[in-house]
Amino acid sequence: MNTKVIFGVSILAVILIVLGSQGNVAGNQLTPFSKVSNGKPDLTIVGVRGEYYLDGGTLKCDIKNIGTAPSADYLLRVNGYILGFIHYYHMENHGFPYINPGETKSLVCTMGGPFIGVIRLRCNVNTSIPEENYKNNYYAHSYFIVSLGPLWVFKDLPY
Repeated sequence: MNTKVIFGVSILAVILIVLGSQGNVAGNQLTPFSKVSNGKPDLTIVGVRGEYYLDGGTLKCDIKNIGTAPSADYLLRVNGYILGFIHYYHMENHGFPYINPGETKSLVCTMGGPFIGVIRLRCNVNTSIPEENYKNNYYAHSYFIVSLGPLWVFKDLPY
């Protein structure tokens, strides 16, 4: 009779240990309520537009926060390729202050100086806060540009 009691108690102890360890694993994987309630930013590049000034023009990337929280800061990386494959320039532009949800801000995304030709811009934007979706942080498009001092032409190409 003593062996049956000891055997039953040991099985019950093993079951309680297994159930207790499962509860701790699940508890560690839960997201704290503060992170869920605050939301996350989600930056995306809406497009590139040309702005003309009396001394020339520039291209600006429009960045929008489509997430549920503001972004603390953001970094725009741009690579320009002549005819789509010859690397012409690389630049990084920091945006300050933060972008609120639903807000759009612009950052310069071209290098200065004279240029005539087709350029393909490959842009990427990131924030230091983890985002909801990283898949929409990339943008690539081609443009025809003539930038010779006050003579400035900007044409959006179909590819």
